[in-house]
Amino acid sequence: MKAEYQKLSQGTLESSFNEFWVKTDYFGFHWHYHPQIEICYVRQGRGKRIIGDSIADFSNGDLVLVGPNIPHSWITDESFNESDRQIEVYVVQFSMELFEPFKSIVEFDRVRKLLAHSVTGIEFVDVDKTELIETLLAIGQQKGLDKYLKLLQLLNQMTLYHHKRSLCSTGYKPDHKKYHEERIMKVCNYIHENYKNAITLEELSHLVSMNPSAFCRFFKRLLGKTAVEYINELRIGHVRNQLQDTTLPMYQLAFDAGFSSVAYFNRVFKMATGRTPKEYREAVQAYHEVK
Repeated sequence: MKAEYQKLSQGTLESSFNEFWVKTDYFGFHWHYHPQIEICYVRQGRGKRIIGDSIADFSNGDLVLVGPNIPHSWITDESFNESDRQIEVYVVQFSMELFEPFKSIVEFDRVRKLLAHSVTGIEFVDVDKTELIETLLAIGQQKGLDKYLKLLQLLNQMTLYHHKRSLCSTGYKPDHKKYHEERIMKVCNYIHENYKNAITLEELSHLVSMNPSAFCRFFKRLLGKTAVEYINELRIGHVRNQLQDTTLPMYQLAFDAGFSSVAYFNRVFKMATGRTPKEYREAVQAYHEVK
């Protein structure tokens, strides 16, 4: 699978922007970008979300605003892929020019700043997004001018929502060189398919015909973290999901996820979650008992 610039339609004969549901068994790594701004709401799903150099977990209720030409990908985790559920995502895509007539209107200033800020990617964190989500889903139920106004209403509500944060690091600039995108796609697809096994930097750098030092700089520049950090995040995410679903001993979960040392696993897990694996399991069990 190659990285790609996605040329999206500007809408249909009935609408000047796109909105649609995506319902499928899983999302694989698909590093892509497009000039349209994108709102993405995950009604059901779990995995990793990559936006620019931001890599984070996503789950039910995830809501983000992705600016123009920011590379992004959602990848469902293995345990979700093996379940009988589908990932369900609602997407709205629109161009900056959609609100061009309002750019000099003072009442539109907050929305204009929000759209400008979207070049970093914006996450609406999990406090109470009920109103935002209700307005978002209502867009698809409208037609004509009402549909356009509903989108404008949503953007205005987003400006007033206090619990949001930028995703990309300060100074992040997308690298749209085709051969770089093809390389990162090849490496990340390989990592996602093999992270439970031992993976060396020499192995990864050989995939894209680079020496290990150059590869490390390349990976860090494009994804904002080292390849080792990226692999460990996938492994820790797998263990966290297993801790919710199984009573297998911790050492077995660590080895099954690809860690070669229990001590190293414990250290990485605490750095990632702020808790030891035992503390995390106890918290998950207590949460389910309360529910």
